[in-house]
Amino acid sequence: MSGPEIRLLKILNLQVTQPDLERKRLEFLAEKTCQNLPEVWKLNNKNIIADGHHRIKNAVNSGKEKIKVNYHCQKNTKIRKEAYLYLTEEIEQRAQSCQQKGIYNISDMCIK
Repeated sequence: MSGPEIRLLKILNLQVTQPDLERKRLEFLAEKTCQNLPEVWKLNNKNIIADGHHRIKNAVNSGKEKIKVNYHCQKNTKIRKEAYLYLTEEIEQRAQSCQQKGIYNISDMCIK
């Protein structure tokens, strides 16, 4: 097992795990050069954002259609199986909660 792969993914194919974004955080991050890549997990053949929604939205706002991410899947994770199952269950529940509200990807998110 190794760490996550770095992959270039199409932004509109990434499923979100939070319903909205904070305007102030978007503005703050837009002024920064963030070295940390967003974290995306492959679960049930879906690419789900675990962390980095604001960074991804700023990429969209700057005209990008794809973004480099840390890409996690069961075969490349270093964590124990029990921890993996707990973590991925939480990510998947958040994604399903967003789907139930009609929020599937970055373009569906509200900015508050």
